[in-house]
Amino acid sequence: MSCEADIVLLCLETAIEAVAESGRLDMVYLLRTLYRDGVGRGGMGGTSSRLKTAGTLAMRNGHYAVAEFLTIINIDKC
Repeated sequence: MSCEADIVLLCLETAIEAVAESGRLDMVYLLRTLYRDGVGRGGMGGTSSRLKTAGTLAMRNGHYAVAEFLTIINIDKC
């Protein structure tokens, strides 16, 4: 993977984490789609623990719909 792709991956992971924490389900969906369809293509393997943390952050802040969405989509399969 190129250095640019590494940077994009890190930015998307951070963005998903931030919007999940603030309860923005629409943005979680959009960023997750970008992650899966853009950066996630090409045999990247698993996801970082930062993405796994997004659901926990949402739950901790009372954004149950976001946490449920992240659980249902099983973000590890991006």
